[in-house]
Amino acid sequence: MSGQDDPEDLEADAEAVEVRIVAVGPADAGGRIDKVLAGLAPELSRARLQALIAQGRVSHGGTPITDASSKAQPGDYRIEIPAPVAAEPAPGDRADGVVRRRPSDRHRQAGGDGCSSGAW
Repeated sequence: MSGQDDPEDLEADAEAVEVRIVAVGPADAGGRIDKVLAGLAPELSRARLQALIAQGRVSHGGTPITDASSKAQPGDYRIEIPAPVAAEPAPGDRADGVVRRRPSDRHRQAGGDGCSSGAW
């Protein structure tokens, strides 16, 4: 390999991230950045924005925002939204959504012998 990034890999990475530009006006400036951006981009929850900020995926003027509680400044904010990752089924999960558990799991959940009648 030449040490350079493969163009196909770069295209796949670019497709995996949606970029949103959110303009914060002077009237919105001064509030918490996570709350202001959540109000201007209602499809993103405040918790999701906090996670994106913690991951370094929100920037203002090319500088990553590092604190979700920092004050919003007027201008454009760049938000990188990664594509959702499919959840892996856990062992014991079925395709129909029914989760099978061993009797020992019920025992732990019940906090005792797992069966109040003593039939076990």
